[in-house]
Amino acid sequence: MAVRSILALPRTAHVFISRPLSISAHRSCYKYVNAREPSQNFTAIADRTAQTLFWTELYRGLAMTLSYMFREPATINYPFEKGPLSPRFRGEHALRRYPSGEERCIACKLCEAVCPAQAITIEAEARSDGSRRTTRYDIDMTKCIYCGFCQEACPVDAIVEVFVCFIFFSPPRISHIPLPPISHIMYLTTLLSSCSMSSFSPISRPPPTSTLSVFCCQFLLPSPGVGNSCGPPYL
Repeated sequence: MAVRSILALPRTAHVFISRPLSISAHRSCYKYVNAREPSQNFTAIADRTAQTLFWTELYRGLAMTLSYMFREPATINYPFEKGPLSPRFRGEHALRRYPSGEERCIACKLCEAVCPAQAITIEAEARSDGSRRTTRYDIDMTKCIYCGFCQEACPVDAIVEVFVCFIFFSPPRISHIPLPPISHIMYLTTLLSSCSMSSFSPISRPPPTSTLSVFCCQFLLPSPGVGNSCGPPYL
């Protein structure tokens, strides 16, 4: 059977190729995509003349604009009004405590190991009873991708993501960022001045002193881990 099908294949292919293609059945109608030429009869000319003299298109546009003033707006008055958040929303990180006030984190560093962006840094020390205590829990918000792996990997539910989505531009968050050393600020200004940017030279402009300027410099510093990470708040 296999030999017969192989031998019959060229004949079938020849019949298929020699069969004429019916293109007219698929292209029976065409759509005119260019602009229609204006009609030259008296009614069309009178209509265009009336629209030009009496500005009917302008009045129709103004009427549509005024009608939207009395409709329900499709937008909200942001940031004073905010839309609903999904129950699965993952926002700012927070560390939980027990009702007694003791922190839940046991410094197992599972969240640090599972973080795909390597944004978590944990330092711990031993307590008097032999258990571990977290001394530093930093999350680099410039690396965090809000995947929620740290929350899922935590065995004691110490790290959670709350319904807070605006982190970087909130004044409390900026005020908690530590100031960088003056040597890093001078290195940044020297680096910018070497690129023919005289407005940023240390002579013409002093180092930034405001919180917002220092915050911007921390994102431009080449040294990792300097001022661009801060510990999450406690719940």
